[in-house]
Parts: sequence; C-alpha cells; structure tokens
Amino acid sequence: MSQAEATAAREDEYQRDETHDEEEEEDGEEDGEEERAALLVPSITPGGLNDGDGAGAARRWFSSTLPLALHGVLSTAMGECVMVFATFVFALQSVVAKTVERGVPPMQVVFVRSIVSGGISCCTITQRMRVHNRRVAKRKRTKREADATSAEKWMRNGGAVEAGDAAAAPSKNMAATSSSPAAATNAAAATADKDEPQLLTLERFLGDRAIWHLCLGRGVAGSIAFSLCYISLAYLTVGDSVAIFFLNPIFSALLAWPVLGERVGGIEAASIVCGLLGTLLVVKPPAVFGSAVGAEPLNPTGVIVTVFSALFCSIAMISIRNIGKRASPLVLAVWFNGSSTITGFLSCAVGWPDAPVWPSTTEWGLLLLISFTSFFGKA
Repeated sequence: MSQAEATAAREDEYQRDETHDEEEEEDGEEDGEEERAALLVPSITPGGLNDGDGAGAARRWFSSTLPLALHGVLSTAMGECVMVFATFVFALQSVVAKTVERGVPPMQVVFVRSIVSGGISCCTITQRMRVHNRRVAKRKRTKREADATSAEKWMRNGGAVEAGDAAAAPSKNMAATSSSPAAATNAAAATADKDEPQLLTLERFLGDRAIWHLCLGRGVAGSIAFSLCYISLAYLTVGDSVAIFFLNPIFSALLAWPVLGERVGGIEAASIVCGLLGTLLVVKPPAVFGSAVGAEPLNPTGVIVTVFSALFCSIAMISIRNIGKRASPLVLAVWFNGSSTITGFLSCAVGWPDAPVWPSTTEWGLLLLISFTSFFGKA
C-alpha cells in the first residue's frame, strides 16, 4: 500500500470514528431527554402507569421520582438553614452594636461596617476573577500541548504528505471541528464563559446594567433598614428591637402578593396574625394593655423607628426576590454596602444623630466583628 493510500485509509477511519461518536452523542441526548420527560411528566392512564407492567412501572416511577423529591427537600432545608444562620448573625450584630453604641454613634457604626464589609466583597469578587482566569489559562495551555502532541503523532504516522495537511488535521478533535462547523459553533457557545478570561469591569462589581435600577433600590432600602435598626438600639433593648424588627417577614408576605403575585395562603395568614399578636405583647401599647401591672410601654420613638426599619427590610427582600439569579449575592452586597457607606458618611458629616468620635481599641475590635459578620450574613 502506498503512502497516499495509507493516508486516505487513516482519514476514512477518523471519519468513521467521528460519525460513530456523533451518533452515540445524539442517542445519548435523546435518551436523556426521554428520561427527563418521563421523570417530570410520568405517563398515567386510568388503569395505572402506562408502562405495560403495573407494579414494575410504579416501582420504577417512584424510584426515579424520589431523588427529585429528595433534592427538593434538601434544597428547602438548606435554604432554611441559611436563614437560621442569617438570623443568628443579625442577633449577634445587634448585641455587639448595642455594646459599641455606648461610646460610638449608631451611624458611625453603619459607616465603618459598610466600608469594611464592602471592601471584603470587592476583594472577594476580584479574587474569584483571578482564580477563574488562572483556570482558563491552564485549560488553554493544556489544550495547546494536547494539540501539539496530536500533530506530532499525525506527522510521525505519515498522516500528512505535506505540511499543509498536517496543519489542517493535526488531531481528531481538530478534524471534527473542521468537518462539523455547526457542532463547533455550539460547543464554543456552550463553553464561552468557561474558556474566556474575565475582565475587571464595572459590571463585574455591579452586575448587568439592565438591572442596576433594581440593585440600587435594594441597596437603598437595605441601607435605610439597617441604619434605622442600629438607631433603634439607642431607644430599645436588644430583645425588644429584634422582636419588633422581625415584623419584616409579615411585611414581606403582604408585599409579595401585589408585587410578585405570591398569594398568602391560610397557613401564612395564621402566621401573620400570630406575629402581630406577638408584637403587641412586646410593645404593650397603653391603648390595649392600659395601666396593668408590669405593662410598661416601650419608647414610642424606638418602636416607630424599628417598625420602619422592618418595612424597608421587607422592601429590600422583595427587591432581592425580584432580581433573582440575575445578580450574585456579592454584587448585591456591593450595592448594599455602597448605599450604606454614603448614608453613614452623610450622617457623620452633619453630625446626625450624634457627632462622630474616635473609637477605643476595644470598640475598633467590636466594629470589625460587626463588619465581618455582616459580610458573611449578606454573602
């Protein structure tokens, strides 16, 4: 067999392998689509599962559905654990803030916390971008080395009579790319984010420009909520302030109905009523409790400030729900901390509600503790 015939035979072999691989991929995709369709929408007839075998079909259906249901339960449990952790972090921040505010004005606490937490958020975004770019560079370097090795084998096996042939088909993957432009385009589109380096742009920190107005609304509402919450600690105890602040789930449920279309069911309505009754027991308004023994009403200024804090917090939560996955938690943290930094700076500049002071060493430590816990609670 001549060299030209050997080259043609190898090219035919590569083509047959590629055709076989493409057929296997298409079969696998069709099987996967059928499995997903069967998993999500099982075929049920009046006589039972339409699978030719009643008991066996039932077992197969439950075995395929159970992982999906279990996944949903685990996702819900994970979300609840995150919320419990965030609640614990908020309570810890309130205790530490109450201690710090004995010597440091509340808005100065907001200012310092926002600068430190926002700086950590920006550094985290930058570090993740660097890690991503290093991985992209490593993948490209590995791919170049693999292509060079394939080209060397191609040349060593006499697969290319001329240099142009070796450059045209140095590897099986490159031959597949040249023979199937549509497949190459789809593969490139699917791996664009993974194989392209990220740039240090404004969108990297602030998200897509199309949702900047939503992120800004979330940041402003959140900064007002937590600023008022810290101010309320000057009038109320930590327990009373936190108890009233957690009216925000009630406000969130009521706002989610007209804004997001999430209806309030019977259980949610009962929970709202119980929450309002619990708040009445904490606030003890004279119009309800009169002059009963031990029913001393709370400072009305602190109560009003905390209620507005809960209201703005619910607005921030609705904004986060509306944004969804269009912005990462770190991007939302940047908007929140940026808004809080501006609010705290303006308050300190005009000396409201109190003029800023230089904290002591202990107070600086507590301020840093609030800042770090704020970052982990938000991100």
